[in-house]
Amino acid sequence: MNDNKFKAVFFDAEFTLFCEKVKRSQIYLDAAAEYSSTDLSIDFVEAELSRAFSTTPDSINGQVKFSRAWWMSYNANVFTALDLSPKDASKASKTVTAYFSKAAAYMVYPEVVEVLKTLSSAGIQIGIIANWSEDLPVLTKRLKLEKLLDFIIPSAELRTEKPNRAIFDRALFRCGVAAESAIHVGADFERDISGALTAGMHALLVDRDKNIECGLHEGVKVINNLYDVLDICELTAHDT
Repeated sequence: MNDNKFKAVFFDAEFTLFCEKVKRSQIYLDAAAEYSSTDLSIDFVEAELSRAFSTTPDSINGQVKFSRAWWMSYNANVFTALDLSPKDASKASKTVTAYFSKAAAYMVYPEVVEVLKTLSSAGIQIGIIANWSEDLPVLTKRLKLEKLLDFIIPSAELRTEKPNRAIFDRALFRCGVAAESAIHVGADFERDISGALTAGMHALLVDRDKNIECGLHEGVKVINNLYDVLDICELTAHDT
């Protein structure tokens, strides 16, 4: 029986549970280099990734942002700007899509498995809420995290993204717990923290690199690793 005041803990995916091993702009640069003789700088590619994210419509032919189809359009936007032909842009897009679907592209943070097992052993429900494509459950399985989770909600599947309250409400519904009994943990203030607080939940902001200025977000607890989640739930890594 779970006597803890918290009955559920939800996590964002990237920069909370895992991160990319190689800088994203480098992956796009390498893919473009296969089809273009243009000498591109990493800074230029970085700028184009940011530009494409801002200019690619949130919905394309009924396909919502972060969906598999949306990412293909985003990639085409990027590679066209990197001076690839439409045919080669399509090939490069498939290359990066395949790369980011593999477990080898990511590193699971060292404490994640231990923290998830401890929460689960204490009877606390665990889920992922992420702005991600429909492929997140498959990726989570490849990262060997799937069996440690009760559910996974990618935004593309629900057709709404954080910080929209609807995605947090769906997670609460899946768990059957009240908002005040749930914590959401994420690395983006607007999407994760503001969204969770609006839904009436508790929220923890992850700052693994300790870049957030002390007191910047008044009233919001900032943590440097997920062991702090156990402390807040009054658990230790040795609890069963």
